[in-house]
Amino acid sequence: MRTIRMLSSAVLVGAMAVVTPGGAASAATETTYAGVYGGGILYKGCTQPPDAATTSGSWSIMLKRTSTNGTVPSAKGTFDILVNGLPHVSYVYPNMELATGGPNTTLEVSGMTGAGLLTVTLKDNGKMTYTIAPYSYNGLKCESVTYPGHVT
Repeated sequence: MRTIRMLSSAVLVGAMAVVTPGGAASAATETTYAGVYGGGILYKGCTQPPDAATTSGSWSIMLKRTSTNGTVPSAKGTFDILVNGLPHVSYVYPNMELATGGPNTTLEVSGMTGAGLLTVTLKDNGKMTYTIAPYSYNGLKCESVTYPGHVT
């Protein structure tokens, strides 16, 4: 009788894992977009116009689900940015918010950084923008600063 109860419990627990939201059967697969930065940095409305600069480096955005029941979407961003070939910033942002992007947008994520509100937008054509608006970092203040990139 004890063996039957233990087996019944094991079957019940296994069935709950399949039926319960967030269980093994309902785990969402993660999708990752990755690419590189490249091109001239767009400075808009700066208090003192900075010298022209180009960006390079790499980026990735992994879409994920972070809640216990697996229903709250978020994203993890990894950003390695160089300006004129020199290291600028390199960091991982573990819980970026997903936003509703505009037309022809594959994804849009956002979150606060040390320089201001970051919005990363990936368009259907593979072009990516990393925009901080308003921007305030290391003495530079601008309406926005945008680092261009694309999917690789």
